[in-house]
Amino acid sequence: MIPYDRIIQRTNIQELRSLFLEGIDIAGYKTEPDFQSYEERIRKGERPLLEFIERLYPDGNVRDAVFDLVSNALLVNQEVYTEIGMRVGARVIYELLQNFQ
Repeated sequence: MIPYDRIIQRTNIQELRSLFLEGIDIAGYKTEPDFQSYEERIRKGERPLLEFIERLYPDGNVRDAVFDLVSNALLVNQEVYTEIGMRVGARVIYELLQNFQ
């Protein structure tokens, strides 16, 4: 039996996200949760890509077209993964309620 405090330590949105998306064994998952704001996490993830594009395409018109393409791709990914997250969350709640006593 897994000790209660280990279960509580594993219960956070980032661990669940990794489990659902990657199917990893969270017992071996050593990464600590990132408690920065969502906005800061997004900025940190986007910054290297945007700086790379600016260096690669110094021409403003071409750079803007590339930014538009990348932004559109990111938006579609965001929409799809948000919908998937809502469905996964609903499924977890449904299954919890099915076994509720």
